[in-house]
Amino acid sequence: GEFARRLPADGLLVVNGADPQCRRVAEQVATRVVRYGVGPDADWYTTDLAVEQGRYGMTVWHEGTALGRVLLGLAGRHNVANALAVAALAHDCGVPWEPLAEGLAGFSGVQRRLELRGDVGGAADGADEGRVLDHALAARDARGNAQTLGTGGRAVVWHSMTPDRTGRME
Repeated sequence: GEFARRLPADGLLVVNGADPQCRRVAEQVATRVVRYGVGPDADWYTTDLAVEQGRYGMTVWHEGTALGRVLLGLAGRHNVANALAVAALAHDCGVPWEPLAEGLAGFSGVQRRLELRGDVGGAADGADEGRVLDHALAARDARGNAQTLGTGGRAVVWHSMTPDRTGRME
């Protein structure tokens, strides 16, 4: 909340409209607020979310207008929300829908984030250098992650690649 309250009046705060804490923070700022979420009560939202061609496909809406359908280049249902946040910010910076949709579809992530490493005993082996929250979200939606990673619905065993304080890999 403290960071958001420091934004200038002509700034922009992009928040997850489904998160009660984000909504509370948004009520306390003097800047413009753009909300993203899963329903039409948000400024940016999706409909028709489905696994297509091994990735999440969705129709993206902005203020009640359907902009188009996009297939995300990233695995994990939590990346649907991330894509909406990116869309809101990019739109505010003047990026038109077509190149924005191409960017969302073409971005496959950064090295060591939800990265498939191989196949072990019929289960896909994946590494993630992310935070614990990302692991929890991936575990919650393990079946969807397996589908979006093109593993045919097999289980994906994620293991942490986060360096501990001594520099060793956990």
